[in-house]
Amino acid sequence: MSEEFRAPAAPRAERSRPGGERLPAASQRTPSGASMGRRRALGLGASALLAGAVLSACGGKGQEDAVPSVGAAPGDEAGEEISPVLEGIAEEYGAAMSLAVFDHDAGTLYRFAPEESSFEASIVKVPIALSTMRRAAEEGGRLSDLQHDLIERSVGYSDNLATAELFRLLGVQGEYLSEQGPEEPGDPAMEEEDARKSSDYLNETYDLLGVTGTHADGTWGDNETQAADQVQIMRGIVDGVDWVDPEDMTFLTGVMTPEDESQNWGVGAMIGDSVGGEAVTDVDVKNGWIQDDTGAWHINSVGVVFVDDRAYSAAVISHGFDEQMVGQEAASEMVRAYFAEKFG
Repeated sequence: MSEEFRAPAAPRAERSRPGGERLPAASQRTPSGASMGRRRALGLGASALLAGAVLSACGGKGQEDAVPSVGAAPGDEAGEEISPVLEGIAEEYGAAMSLAVFDHDAGTLYRFAPEESSFEASIVKVPIALSTMRRAAEEGGRLSDLQHDLIERSVGYSDNLATAELFRLLGVQGEYLSEQGPEEPGDPAMEEEDARKSSDYLNETYDLLGVTGTHADGTWGDNETQAADQVQIMRGIVDGVDWVDPEDMTFLTGVMTPEDESQNWGVGAMIGDSVGGEAVTDVDVKNGWIQDDTGAWHINSVGVVFVDDRAYSAAVISHGFDEQMVGQEAASEMVRAYFAEKFG
């Protein structure tokens, strides 16, 4: 299983694994060649299906529409039965845990402990990928082979080096259609001004996604987020946005279909499961974990669970675990409990 940790744009203090071993500057893991096939065709919203025409007409920023807020959705009526079960899970593990789920068919939002927050860790790799796609569209094209490769490494295999390169390029206008790039991206320290440009561009993407409480501040991965914000991002992926080419979006959801074992927990635990007696047909997921300065683990999982043509965008945000694996088990248990209690 790949290790994850704080991966800032500029040099900062190293973190330690339990036991005192120093963490490296970034992950060295690269994929050996993942399948790009998709087990289903993503059902995009009308805005995304028209994205090609919209992008051609707009040709840049200023015409993009924000994703409707899940915060305005009515609450899930099953919440009264679900919340006591989730509260028991959080108490059992002695950690702060939050869950949000948006039912795309019913248009309802369930939230448990919405006030809790956590460091983003590697779940930020999804909005970084979306930002990369937005930059490509603004510059009149689609993702290059280089960007495809970096996103596959970053999202599908949680490669921190690839993510650092994607983040760097967000602030460098004009490089997105180039095929030139390092075979193995490095992790050079970014100048503060360049890191700020990349953060500003990522924050513009958050704004377009309708995210209100999550913002980059010169780094990636160590900014705080909440479950509802992460569900908001997943809603944009499911319903589609008019500032990303639909084929690029399908590519992103393809690499969010787990090929790596590090993604098969949390929302990913629903793979092969059932909801209300119906088989789960597909799962998109991105997981993340990081230690804070006290050594406690922050464990997060975001994604979408599909049951035929129904979609449920979900996010678990948590912190306070002594052991990484225990936190991952807790995240899986919370996601499974939600679906079990809601659909019985």
